Amino acid sequence: CFSLPLEIRLASIESMHHSAFAMRSCSLRSLSPATLVILLSSLKCLVSGDQQEVYEGSLIHAQFSADPHLLSNKTSLVLDGTLQLAGCGISQIPNSSVNDFECYYCELGEDTWAAQQLDPSLLPSFRDMLGESTHCSDHAYLFNLKDIVATARNYDEVNSFPVGKVKGVIMSQPSSGSSVLMNAIIVAEGEKSRTHADHPAIIEVLDACDNISDNLCEFEDHVSAMVDLIYLLSRRESDIFIKLNPHSSANIKVLREALHDEKDVKWAYVQRGADEVLTKATERKRNGCLKNRNNPSNGLLTFVQNKGYDDLKDFTDEEVCSAFFAYNHQTAVNEFSTNDPNTIIMDYDSSIKNKDQLRTHVTDFFEIDLADNALSAKVTAIVQKETHSRGGSRRKNVFVDEAQREGFT
Repeated sequence: CFSLPLEIRLASIESMHHSAFAMRSCSLRSLSPATLVILLSSLKCLVSGDQQEVYEGSLIHAQFSADPHLLSNKTSLVLDGTLQLAGCGISQIPNSSVNDFECYYCELGEDTWAAQQLDPSLLPSFRDMLGESTHCSDHAYLFNLKDIVATARNYDEVNSFPVGKVKGVIMSQPSSGSSVLMNAIIVAEGEKSRTHADHPAIIEVLDACDNISDNLCEFEDHVSAMVDLIYLLSRRESDIFIKLNPHSSANIKVLREALHDEKDVKWAYVQRGADEVLTKATERKRNGCLKNRNNPSNGLLTFVQNKGYDDLKDFTDEEVCSAFFAYNHQTAVNEFSTNDPNTIIMDYDSSIKNKDQLRTHVTDFFEIDLADNALSAKVTAIVQKETHSRGGSRRKNVFVDEAQREGFT
């Protein structure tokens, strides 16, 4: 079985591939899952989860910790729960579609899950948790999604292993307090559930069709891939909560359809005033929304074209981000029914800043028991903590009000 370094020096890759890369360091933890899979697939030692060429004495081999699972059967380690799903991406073989996801596994460790449950404000996203694991920093194993889920389903059926369920999904606008809500749920649930906040695999599968041709992304196939992914995350009696990052809200229909048969899932959408969202989103180092000017998703491009514009290239910074957030917000809200008791739209000021109301949502909507005084005190303490789930400054910038294009407010 192969060992895959998650932190490598491009100089080492250069020696392997005789490329013209400049000699510099690169942390794969900072890459998106899709970019990671591209890089992983390019390495000669990366064949599959069950094959490996060991580069003894090479520069790459010398830079990383010893792999405790070097001689182990990696598939068996996935099946028995030793390895956890860390990320996914569509195969880079030409004309690959949503039927061709590759996912990578590593050993996260129970101590990392325990640390998250103790103080989730310190590990606000799944990527932060991966960064705490030495094994996930240095090693990973790649599997075809359909192959590994078929093997897992058969293994679980033969051994009569029960499968967990998705208990709740949280979506939000940027800087709306969804991490505070999720932190309360993590502490309140404890070991009864595992929570996946901005999990790279979920995000990558959910957003897979943003920039590929429609013929490579049939909706039924997209939903099937998400069903497979959810199965892998909820194996071995692991009930889960999911928090999506804001830009993935536009693709929530895929997740809703994948969970169509799970009638008790709680769906929450946390929103905030448009001006406040835009002000925070355009702060220096936090303005990732601007990439949509030249690289919009297919859905966002259609959205602005329906407003009468060819694209976003002539938009101001504020207009690009406004269009992006308006599209995400409209798409997410359209998926929610006010008549459905399992859906709720929360407002930052009344539902998150108001800590008493936040606790009420945890008990009444998510149906988590806080009768135990010690547990109740822990939840009260955690919701008072600020969570920095994104990089960059937290200082407030003055919002300069410009004439906005029609339809994006």
